[in-house]
Amino acid sequence: MDSNTVFVTDDVRALGINPVGCHIRNLDVQAETDALDAEINEINQLTGDASEVVESDVVSGSRELFRRLGRPDQEPAGEQLVKLIEARGFNRNNNVVDAYNIVGARSGAIMGMHDAGDISGPITIRRAEGGETMLPIFHEELETAAEGDLIWESQERILALLGPISRDAAPFKVTNDTTEVVIMVPGNPTMSEADGRALCQQTFELIKRTCPSAEMEFLDVQRVRAMSNCVATPADD
Repeated sequence: MDSNTVFVTDDVRALGINPVGCHIRNLDVQAETDALDAEINEINQLTGDASEVVESDVVSGSRELFRRLGRPDQEPAGEQLVKLIEARGFNRNNNVVDAYNIVGARSGAIMGMHDAGDISGPITIRRAEGGETMLPIFHEELETAAEGDLIWESQERILALLGPISRDAAPFKVTNDTTEVVIMVPGNPTMSEADGRALCQQTFELIKRTCPSAEMEFLDVQRVRAMSNCVATPADD
């Protein structure tokens, strides 16, 4: 990842959210590890009854975010994850994705994690113009954003879409070859910037158990007034 900057447009800020991002380097993706067994066993206690998380302020805030996006019937990604665990238990993947999913399941927050090896510019969080397309993770067909949906992208390549779905993009999926990731926490009207940073920090601490050489830095989030061909115009303070 060649940039540590996140641009957030004013119409995104108007949703009442405080997005946060972090960059984690020096990863060693491992398919099998027992280092997170205790946390996964804890998360598996949600199986059969995840009401405490599903009814939390964080999940309620994510629902409110989708309401403000004009999609009151959409189920936020964090809620989807918790309900999936409630129905089937925790699905192990690899040490990095498992750490991310543990934090997501504990909090119920919307989070995105993307392979950063092919991200070569700043990330922009903006409202969709309408017509932008993205191939979601675990999907075989493109999804199309409507005007006003929420996306984050880098150099016009969409990393995640909150709109007709609440998903990350498949081309930036974490694989066995991933050595660095960027984590995005868009937040919601109930979450502060400190809350988002705490989720990044918690994920990093779990990753460090199996990747002791890993390093993390928070991304520099800047408010911008407008976007034109992905060029930011700084907002007045």
